[in-house]
Amino acid sequence: MIFLNEIFDDYKQKNSDTEREKVVDDFLNHLRSSQIKFQKNIKTIKFKIDSNKLSSFPELIKLFEKYHTVTYKTCKSFYKRKDLNYIDFVKLKIENMYGYFIDKEVYLPREYYKLLRTPMNEYYRAIKLIDSGSGNDIDHLEIQSKINAAFERSEMVRNKRVEEKLTLSRHDFDLLIESYIHRIYNNYKPVEEYAKENGWIQMVDSVWSEDNYIIRYINKSLFGYFRTYIRDSKPKDIKINYCKRCRDEFVSTGSRHLYCSECSTFRKRESWKNSKRNAKLLK
Repeated sequence: MIFLNEIFDDYKQKNSDTEREKVVDDFLNHLRSSQIKFQKNIKTIKFKIDSNKLSSFPELIKLFEKYHTVTYKTCKSFYKRKDLNYIDFVKLKIENMYGYFIDKEVYLPREYYKLLRTPMNEYYRAIKLIDSGSGNDIDHLEIQSKINAAFERSEMVRNKRVEEKLTLSRHDFDLLIESYIHRIYNNYKPVEEYAKENGWIQMVDSVWSEDNYIIRYINKSLFGYFRTYIRDSKPKDIKINYCKRCRDEFVSTGSRHLYCSECSTFRKRESWKNSKRNAKLLK
């Protein structure tokens, strides 16, 4: 069993940058060898067509046969707690972050998955009407239209989320995470120091340990650093302003940016001349 508090304490006790780097590199090697990997699975939304109940509705049988199995991809994110060590909990956070922020096939909006269930929902609605003796009220063209609309909407929802995700290779993502791990070690405060600074009462027992504190610190830091990276990666809005002196358009960098570059230079030159002139008058 690997105990994070021992690794972090070891880092704090090292006297040279080389020794501290070795501690972090060992930790990164443990992360790479973790049993937790980014693993995508295919899930299905299935329903079995009851040919007997639909025997009088061949159009419905033909319709639902096209949609009785709908597939989508998921990322494995749940494991039995007893099977994980403390390093695995950190690696699990990293893999979930990759899936949520970058991979374009998983962690899509709930609406997307709900829309994929439309054929199954329409099938059971039709069966319910048949069971109640209202089968003649079923319009297979209307059902087809609802399914088409749902799938079109699901594509729109999926594409919107895919566009929002970051375009980043797995290699570059891992390099970012490694840089964050170095920063996390450098900024780490032992639980006693954190408790003293923040007035927090330390409660260590058989359920909660210092390693729980460190896992929370690492995972929260990783999430925060990466959210900042995403924010800084997005293109900045370009604000057009009008120069206060010549009224020409220019790209403004802030609320105090009132002059274009040419007029700004002119104003500085005039200000310098005035300062020089005033200095002569004071002599």
